[in-house]
Amino acid sequence: MARIRFVAVCAFSALLVAINATGSVTQLTGMHVRKLTSPAPAWYSKDVAERAEAAGPAGIPLTPEMRKTIPTSTLAFLGIRPGQLILLDDGQSTSLCTSNFIFYTGTTAKTYYIGTAGHCGKVGTNVDMLYLPKGLVHIGKIVKSTGDPGDNFGATDFALIAIDKALYADISPSMAYWGGPTGSFSGSGVQPVLHAGWGLVVGTGGTPRAGVAYAWRVGSEYRFEGAVTPGDSGSGAIVAGGLAAGNITHIAIDTRQTPPVWNGGTTIQAILKYLGTSYRLATCSLAVPWPLPGCPTA
Repeated sequence: MARIRFVAVCAFSALLVAINATGSVTQLTGMHVRKLTSPAPAWYSKDVAERAEAAGPAGIPLTPEMRKTIPTSTLAFLGIRPGQLILLDDGQSTSLCTSNFIFYTGTTAKTYYIGTAGHCGKVGTNVDMLYLPKGLVHIGKIVKSTGDPGDNFGATDFALIAIDKALYADISPSMAYWGGPTGSFSGSGVQPVLHAGWGLVVGTGGTPRAGVAYAWRVGSEYRFEGAVTPGDSGSGAIVAGGLAAGNITHIAIDTRQTPPVWNGGTTIQAILKYLGTSYRLATCSLAVPWPLPGCPTA
């Protein structure tokens, strides 16, 4: 309980950062929810987005301005994987979120996808990713999305991005910094959670972070305490043993509950239920991070 109280203070501080950065919440009474998307960086103009889409799998080189914001995880862990910065363009606006796990359909001829939060984009939204060695790459489009569930904590908040087949050799299921996912978590109780996202201030550079999950509705939502901020939306979290816990989507405050501030996300079980039985979570046998595309077999 002492640990939970400590990380609750961290979460409250992170909430204040999020509020101050966006100005979207003006008072801390009653129920408030902050989704963890962030505006795209200034250099991600319409022209840059169009050039990345036109270049396709080849990508476009990183400019000095891009390199200032390239995530550490992109430098240390190559390829398309959980915890990478993604930029989304729906034709009307752009935003920044974080990728979560790799999924696939098929057996011998597999089709690969990567996840993020549903409120990050609708079906048809273009998705670019910063990753080495290629640079800024148009990896594909969102093909499934729950959209923004609003304040309904029990609702699934997830989107699926179909990865361009020409980029399959760049895919790694291994989570940056932490390794795994070795499988999917279906338990409950107090659990340590590990994640790496692109949240402002505490997450800049793809910072690895830890927290404590304390409430699970396996078919829908889980809650945890820890430091998250806008930009972390969609990032994946794992528990002990490298098991995928789910994604990260919001910070909430409700002065009527204990603890009054928490972080939330959709459980991996709810994500898999939403996707349907033809989809599988891509796992990595290593409970430590694998830096290259792919993942060694057990």
